[in-house]
Amino acid sequence: MARAESKMVMGYLPIEERHYPALLSLVQPATTAHKLLDPFAGEGAFLDAAARAWNLTPYANELDGERAAACVERFGAKQAVRGDVERLLASNNVFSAAWLNPPYDHDPLLKDSKRVEFAYLRHAWKWLQDGGLALWCVYLHHITEEKCESTTDSTQPVPAGTRSYPTNSSGRDTSSHRGSGW
Repeated sequence: MARAESKMVMGYLPIEERHYPALLSLVQPATTAHKLLDPFAGEGAFLDAAARAWNLTPYANELDGERAAACVERFGAKQAVRGDVERLLASNNVFSAAWLNPPYDHDPLLKDSKRVEFAYLRHAWKWLQDGGLALWCVYLHHITEEKCESTTDSTQPVPAGTRSYPTNSSGRDTSSHRGSGW
């Protein structure tokens, strides 16, 4: 996708439905007592599929008005909000799982790699419970061991050939935020 086109859709690149079966097979169903957060939900299609397959209660946040309206229609106003993820009001350490497909862009003002998706991943980490499951959707060529270590506190291999990045409460941003949320 060309940069101008990416800017027009605010870096929104939904996961294609043909990838759902492989992704959904990575997690065993739980109970609806567990909450699944998608802070970059788009229209909520994958969040809906994942919540149904994994038997989790979905929560969506989306910045774009039309896509946020689709989430509210899909999940209801108590489980879907429209807002900037940096202003999202949600309790820290409350979600058992998170689907993290952040906007993709380059910001020359960022310090390290300049990739905004890693800044958003670090920001969203605080909402995940210790030991919670985080599923990242980030281009493989942007992932390095250094990026993984700077985004999370530790790494642990997973049989599927992917990596799991367990949460740890040390170093989390616990500052208060103003905005929409739960």
